[in-house]
Amino acid sequence: MGITGLLPFLEKATRNCNISEFRGATVAIDSYCWLHKGATACADVLARGEESDVYVNYCMKYLNMLKKYDIKPIMVFDGNHLPAKAITEKRRRETRKNAKVRAAELLRLGKKDEAWNYFRQSIDITPAMALNLIKECRRNNIDCIVAPYESDSQLAYLNMKGIADIVITEDSDLVLFGCDKILYKMDVNGNGRLVEKHKLLLCMDMKPDKYTFDKFRYMCILSGCDYLDSLPGIGLKKALKFISLTAETDPVKFLDKLPRYLNMRNIVMTDDYKTKFLIAEATFKHQVVYDPLQRKLTYLTDPALCGTRPEHCKNAGEFFDEKTAYQVAIGNLNPFSHEKHDDWSPSKNWNNSFHSIWSNTYVKKISRTEKKQSEKSEMAKVQEMEMKEMIRKNQEIECERKARTQIFESELDIYYQNGEDRKISHEFKSEIFEDKKENMSGNLEKSTSDTVIKQESPTLTRKFVNPFLKKRLSKFGSTELKTDVIVKSKYFHSESVSSEIVDTDRKVINDENASETIEIEDDERNSRKRKTESDEVDLTNDKIDPTNDESQMKEVRSDLEKTRKFCSQPTVSPAKRPKLSRCRSVGLQPKSKKSQPTLQAFFGSMNSKKS
Repeated sequence: MGITGLLPFLEKATRNCNISEFRGATVAIDSYCWLHKGATACADVLARGEESDVYVNYCMKYLNMLKKYDIKPIMVFDGNHLPAKAITEKRRRETRKNAKVRAAELLRLGKKDEAWNYFRQSIDITPAMALNLIKECRRNNIDCIVAPYESDSQLAYLNMKGIADIVITEDSDLVLFGCDKILYKMDVNGNGRLVEKHKLLLCMDMKPDKYTFDKFRYMCILSGCDYLDSLPGIGLKKALKFISLTAETDPVKFLDKLPRYLNMRNIVMTDDYKTKFLIAEATFKHQVVYDPLQRKLTYLTDPALCGTRPEHCKNAGEFFDEKTAYQVAIGNLNPFSHEKHDDWSPSKNWNNSFHSIWSNTYVKKISRTEKKQSEKSEMAKVQEMEMKEMIRKNQEIECERKARTQIFESELDIYYQNGEDRKISHEFKSEIFEDKKENMSGNLEKSTSDTVIKQESPTLTRKFVNPFLKKRLSKFGSTELKTDVIVKSKYFHSESVSSEIVDTDRKVINDENASETIEIEDDERNSRKRKTESDEVDLTNDKIDPTNDESQMKEVRSDLEKTRKFCSQPTVSPAKRPKLSRCRSVGLQPKSKKSQPTLQAFFGSMNSKKS
């Protein structure tokens, strides 16, 4: 049952898991696996042909554990045997028959322990046993579905269509049908091993661009499966080595290279094996299953979409009457003989509001993980809407800014000299806006406005000319200096200024000491002139008595002339003027330290003066 050594091979794609991780989810269960485990507890009773409900109670114990975690179970049962497994099923029946005979012999010999092991091997789950479990599940409002053929493909269909979030089984073949998540070896506490489909490439040690799920399926079929026996000497490792070496994807072409690539010249690749290989692949991909929502038979995957030939699907099952298929699916008909052994109707016995796959208005139960994912998606949608709204607002701000810029440009037209300047400035400003364009953000308006102010201000660019300043300063473009004009300044003596000074573009005196000396001298001369003028005004304004003598008047006039001459002459000759050096520090000289006289000494000196 399954592929030998596949579960250990999938160690890299497997992790420890507890079913509580899928709280609130929907789980599809391979019911025959639980029935086989439950039947081992009463194997001797079943071998004697007696009835027992131990296997039913065993399965219900697991189902009650799932209900505790708010998990909705869907029990899936095997249907009719496929033609591809006719040889396998015949071999299994013979093995069970021989085990039953051997157990009876050991029991007569008194070897109960050895007989017990053979009793376990002789157990066969009959449709009657499956019906007992189905009836118990109906009483507990648990969905049950009987597959038209194998339960593996039906479980994979429920998982691939999103009806079930996870599959619980013990059959390793289920990986080849394309299930996303499979939980193996689950115990009563819910602990098991979870195999995830997207991690299978880790087991094959392939790069993501070279890995395909079809290559994984080819490897498993070459190593041997229920639909095709393996070639001699080829297991999972040899099959993986061959699939890794070949880049061909067509089985008809790459199977011919197998003996040469693996250096196994004893293997003869026949056309019959190639045909069986293609049929086994089609059986895994296109097996007939039942759709409980649309209530009709369908393929696991459509052969027409995959390009599979119809002759290769001969072992994938056949379609039959829809009414019969529906009665088989709900458990009223025997899946082998299609004989009626129950009369149960979902619409009469169950409430339509129940989350059942047989209700007319089925609504899948949402798990906690799906709720979190939906919340994240809703948050992402809200963030996307907010981002779009922000972009729209920023676009409006950009349009308003451009409109303001156009108004600003129209107002600045009066600052341009001619049309060329206007054209050059327009190109200059367009370059600024292209260079300074930033991502849409809250500071877009501020940054662009700062750029306009800094880069387009008429006071900072040479391309703008202010006509108001031109009219105010001069109507000419430049000012010409005449050489015959004497420029008077406090830095120059009025009598020593010549036209040569004007023509030298106003050279600055390098000797700072001389400039400081001349400045001090000019200040002294100006102060003396202002004194003499004030004295003249005072003298002229004084009332002179006409009775005074003429000699007195002459004296006054002579005094005035002397004063005028004295003021007009420099106090210090230019040659003897002291040069003032640049002061590196400013401060007062420290005073000489003299001791302050005491009061006794002070009054003693006063007394000596008096005497």
